[in-house]
Order: sequence, then C-alpha cells, then structure tokens
Amino acid sequence: LKDPLLILEENVSINIAEMEKKIPLVLDTIEKSISTLFEADGPHQNTESLNVRLLELAGNISTDLTKVRTKLSARLDKTVRTISTLKARIASLGCLGSEGFFSLSTQCFKMFKDVKLNWADAKSHCESHDLILAEPSDAVALDLRKYVVDSYGGSHRVWLGGYADGSKWVWQ
Repeated sequence: LKDPLLILEENVSINIAEMEKKIPLVLDTIEKSISTLFEADGPHQNTESLNVRLLELAGNISTDLTKVRTKLSARLDKTVRTISTLKARIASLGCLGSEGFFSLSTQCFKMFKDVKLNWADAKSHCESHDLILAEPSDAVALDLRKYVVDSYGGSHRVWLGGYADGSKWVWQ
C-alpha cells in the first residue's frame, strides 16, 4: 500500500524545490531586462539616479524573494508536521481507517473479490489503486490464507507480490 501522505510530502518537497530553482531564473531575467533597458534607451543624462533606483529595485526583489522562500519553507515544515501527525493517527487506526481493508497482525490487506485476473493484470489492477500485491510476512501468510478461505470460500484466487527468480521466490 503506497502511503498517500508520503506521496503528498514528496510532491510538496518537489514543488518547493522546483520553485527555488526558478528564483535564479527570475533574477537573471530581471538582470537581462535591465541591461536591455540601458541598451535601448542609450546613455541617460541622470545615470547615477537611475543606478540608485535600479539598486533599490534589485534589493527589494531580493528581499521579496527571501520572504517568499522563508514562507515556503515554513509551509513545508508545517506540512511535514501535519503529515507526521496524520501518519501517527492512521497508524493508531490500523486498517480501520481504510474502507475495504482488513488487518492481520500489523499488516493491512484488501481483497478484490469480484475481479478475476491473472498475476500480471492483478498487479496492474492493484497499482491503479495505489496498492501493491500482498507481501505478507511468513507469520501472517497462514493467517491470510485462513482469512480468505473463511471469508470468501476456497474458490477465490489470491495473488501475492512474489515471483520466481531462478530457483527462489522473492517479493516484488
């Protein structure tokens, strides 16, 4: 089961990193615009005054970008704390917080009982729901078999996320 909160946390980090990468591009664009302004207007009679205004503008832009970066960093920190809190709450719920899931020991499982697929299609079906095929620990494997037989009868196929790698079986 892919952790949606982890996915959110990764996406937020990626978005902030992408925004931070754009800051130097914005500054470069401003610098080029200023150079173009000088070239287009030719020599200014009051160059000193213009230079002072441009330096003030650059300082203001730099200050504004620093504030934006600080705010983004604070939002990321707050989001990370919120995600951590939600992870703790979800962990305390076990599988109870997820519709259609059941818990065996400390692992969560979901059975798609009306879907009859081969292993590859079952794997794809799970991935389309942001899940993976079951990979029960050895201690849980027999409990899982018993749960499926007791709940759904012995006529249902259950695909696990293992595959043959030469002479041994491994989890995907």
